[in-house]
Amino acid sequence: MNFNKYNNLSFTYSCKGDSIFIRPYFTKTVSDLNISQNMKEQTVSTRRLHYFRKRYGLKESEMQQFSYQYRNIAQTRELIEKDFTEFIRLNRLKKIKSTEFQGMAFLSEIQEIIIKLYKETKMGALLPNGYPVIR
Repeated sequence: MNFNKYNNLSFTYSCKGDSIFIRPYFTKTVSDLNISQNMKEQTVSTRRLHYFRKRYGLKESEMQQFSYQYRNIAQTRELIEKDFTEFIRLNRLKKIKSTEFQGMAFLSEIQEIIIKLYKETKMGALLPNGYPVIR
C-alpha cells in the first residue's frame, strides 16, 4: 500500500548542535495527481486501440468512429471490452481464429455483439436503438 499516493507534504530536517530542525515542504499538487492518472488512462486506451488496429488490420478511416467511442466515452469502452471478450469466446466455440475477421468485418462482428448485449440491458429496454455505433 502506498501511503504517499495523495500526500503532498513531506519533511526535511537538519541538525545544529543539540537541536533538530524539521521543515515541511510541498512535493506535488493535487492537480498533478489527476493529470498523471488521466495520462495513465490515455496510455492504456492508446495501447489497446493500437492492438485492435494491428491485430485486426483496421485502416485509419475505419478507426475514426471506433477510436472516438473508445477514448472519449468510458461506458462505451467498457461495453467494447465486454463485447470483445464475448467475440473471442464465440470464435473459440466455433473453432475460428479471431484474426480471420479483418477491417470492417471485425467492426461489423463487434457491432452485432454490441447490439445484442445492449438490448439485454436496462437502457436497451428504454432506448432500443441507443447503442453506440463503432463502424
